[in-house]
Amino acid sequence: MQLIHHLLSRNWKIFVHHIPRSQNTVADHMAKSMETNSTEIHWFEEPRNQLEV
Repeated sequence: MQLIHHLLSRNWKIFVHHIPRSQNTVADHMAKSMETNSTEIHWFEEPRNQLEV
């Protein structure tokens, strides 16, 4: 959070928009599928339009 605040305090024009997880299930699934301690690069060719639950 400190780094984000530091970057936002610079003399830039920045627009931040919050999109709730419920409205962006594909990105939420992609984020949840990553291991928290992983240093590997994960490549997604194309995000799914819909997710099977």
